[in-house]
Order: sequence, then C-alpha cells, then structure tokens
Amino acid sequence: MFLDFHYSDFWADPQKQMVPKAWKNFSLIEKGNALYSFTKECLNKMKQENIEVSIVSIGNEVNNYFLEETNWENICYLLNKGSEATKEIYPNSKVMIHFTNPETPLRYETYANELQKYNVNYDVFGSSYYPFWHGSISNLNNVLNIVSSTYGKETFIAETSYPYTNLDTDFHENTIPSNYMISLPYPVSVQGQANYLRDLIDSINKNKKCLGLSYWEGAWISIGQESKEINKQKWEELGSGWASSFAGEYDTNDAGKYYGGCAVENQALFDEDGYPIESLKVFKLIKEGNAVPIKLDSIKDTYLEFNVGSEIILPTKVFAINNDNTENEIEVHWNEEDILGINNQKKGSYFVNGKANNYDAFLNVIIK
Repeated sequence: MFLDFHYSDFWADPQKQMVPKAWKNFSLIEKGNALYSFTKECLNKMKQENIEVSIVSIGNEVNNYFLEETNWENICYLLNKGSEATKEIYPNSKVMIHFTNPETPLRYETYANELQKYNVNYDVFGSSYYPFWHGSISNLNNVLNIVSSTYGKETFIAETSYPYTNLDTDFHENTIPSNYMISLPYPVSVQGQANYLRDLIDSINKNKKCLGLSYWEGAWISIGQESKEINKQKWEELGSGWASSFAGEYDTNDAGKYYGGCAVENQALFDEDGYPIESLKVFKLIKEGNAVPIKLDSIKDTYLEFNVGSEIILPTKVFAINNDNTENEIEVHWNEEDILGINNQKKGSYFVNGKANNYDAFLNVIIK
C-alpha cells in the first residue's frame, strides 16, 4: 500500500492545507505532537491487520504550505514528526514528501534543498504529474534526476492521469478538457490514455531512481447520467462528489460554490457504468509485451489564426494520429454551414466540424 496522509478534514493541495478543526488553535509544538500521535495511531491499526505499507506520504502536495504553516523551518519540523511516527511503526517503509508543479524551473531543487537544510528524514521525493499542466515527460525526468543525483533520494510519481474521452457524464464540468478545444500531447481516446501510460512507465523504467507511479483516480466514475438535480441529491447523500456543501466553511471560494460532482471521471480507467476500459490492460501489457496492427485512432485538432479582414482559407488536409502515436496527413471535408458562420470582419473564435476517413475533425478559427 501507498498511504497518503492529508492531515486535514478536507482535501489538501497547494492551495488547500487547512488544519483539522480539532487542531485549529494549536501551537506549532502541539500540532507536531498531534500529527505524530495521529500518524502512529493510524499505522498501528494497519499493522495489527497485517497490512504491508510500502510508502507513507507525510502530507499531500505541500508546496510551501503545510497545516497552515508557511515557514520552511516550521513545515520541516512537522514533516519530521510524521516521519518519526512512521519509522517507529513501519521501520522498513519509505517516507515520502509529496510536491507538485515540476514544470516550474528550480522549484523542486529549492524544495529538496529546504528539506536537506532542516534535516528532514525521508526516503522518497514524490511528484504529481499531469501532462496537460506540468510540462513534458522528458522535463519531468530531468527534474527528478537532478533531485536524485544531488540529494540521493528516490522519486515517485504520486499522482497522474490522462483523459480517455472529452464527454462529461455527470453534469459537473471536467478539469480537462473543458468545453473548448485544447492541444494535448496524446489523443483524447482510450488508445491515447494507454499510450500516455506506456510512455510514462517507459520513462520511469529508464530512470533507475524512480520507484513507479500511482494513478489518481482510476476508479472515480460519475454517479448518474439522468440529470444534475438528481445527481446533486446523490452527491450530498452518498458523498460521491469531490466535496459536499458542508465543506464550504473550509473553502468558501471553491467547495462553497462548486461542491458535488466528479471533475475527473473522463480520466478514469472505468467507464461511466463502472466497466473497465481497454487502457486498463496497459499495466499487464507493459510486462508481457504487445503488438497490434497500426491503424488510425483519432484526428488532431487544427488551430488557425487570421487578422480581421483577411481571406479565410481552410486546410484540405489534417493530421491523423495512429494507435502508436505517429501522425500522417489525410484529406478532410469541413462542414459548409460552420464555414459560412465565420465572420472575418470582427474578432472572435469559431469552431468548424469536419470528417476525415469517417473520423470527427475539429477546427478552431481565431480572428484577431
């Protein structure tokens, strides 16, 4: 088991590190003692049930912020209390400190340096990695290699995912992609999701200090497809949304307004009815090997920009993406009605649908 302590009554992430209600008025020392006791109690219960815990993350995405502490000396004091409790109960488990935003230059080197400066006892430098926000896989590898070589730590991809569809199945808008077109490094398809995972795992295998990855959240699917009103009741009653209305007191600007729903069901490894999709097999196939005939999987979205008053000339070909992620050009036929709707005399954004080899094609025309 990889166990991730958030140390909060709500989600913890770079913007949300709210201290639990029970610890609200604690001093730094009291917080440290409470964190130590809570961690020890949880791990003791797991040990009594003979659960093998391999990695324990002290905090979740603690970028400059942990249990409402923003001073690195205080943050590291608290991290060490969690590490101390872990090593007492599971001496062979690896203690991980988990961050995010590897795309920001020097961020991880700064964090690793602070952990070393204040003598944090940990084994693994963890990173969230979402390719639609956090740069390329090669950059991720470079950043983690620097941490490993400079500070002698193992690394781990603590969170990752990729969308297999652009559909929203529960009436709660998805984080990616939204209701506009976005250029992603792989197709938004089951094959695209599988190719992403294969490539990320391949990069991990080449990085001898990286232990592996955790997919978040492969089993979080939508709860219903009937209507938003019915789903709202289910989200509150069954707790299947990302937050309930009661979380609003912790997070008035986010959970207080947008509670309920799942924003990542289109990135799961199961469909909206709970059935496994084909990309789930990648975890088996990377060990066994797999070869399939090359075939077209999807059409790459096309983006064009024109100045006001310019003649609008649309491409006659688009890039087809094959199931091995290679690309080649094929002919496309655009929807005439959509083309006629483009007004080149005023700035704006227009979407044009099309067909290429019976696959849907999308064109975004921007008048500047």
